[in-house]
Amino acid sequence: MRLRTIILLSTVTLSSCGFLDSNKTKNSKKNDDCPPNFKCEMGLFSSSAETTNREASIPAFEENFGFKPSESIKEIKLKNRHMVDATGHYMVFTYDSLTLKKILKKDSPLEKIVTGTYHHKMKVNELNEKDASRPAWFSKPTNQIDTIYFKKDFLDHNYSDYHLWVNKKQNMIYLTVSYFD
Repeated sequence: MRLRTIILLSTVTLSSCGFLDSNKTKNSKKNDDCPPNFKCEMGLFSSSAETTNREASIPAFEENFGFKPSESIKEIKLKNRHMVDATGHYMVFTYDSLTLKKILKKDSPLEKIVTGTYHHKMKVNELNEKDASRPAWFSKPTNQIDTIYFKKDFLDHNYSDYHLWVNKKQNMIYLTVSYFD
């Protein structure tokens, strides 16, 4: 299962922020072990690591998709979060048609949910549910999004899901992956 790397990335990023070190103070608001160009936060039952720095996000892009982003990918933003038994991953990056084709090929099989269908409307509503962990830069999908690519239960957890869509107005590709036990 190729997307297992996202989980590893989440664990590595959170670990490098000191979140998985049981010797750290659990109530710490700021962590001096946070990697450069990352904003790390830790609560009693949750932790997150976030960056809008393209260079700092390149390793995550490579882990997710198996190749380096081309120079046409001008922006990459990333947030990993963990709360109790749930983990989430948000990524957004500049739209490039060749990059999208490579991702769709690599991550197949994906269910294609096209606009104008009941399933599309329901998926947009689901993705727009309140999510306190969603970063401010991660735009919610709308009914104007042409296609949402989706799969679920592809990881070795009680539940996992993957959503990918292109916002052509913003010229950005959005990815969210989550799982829980």
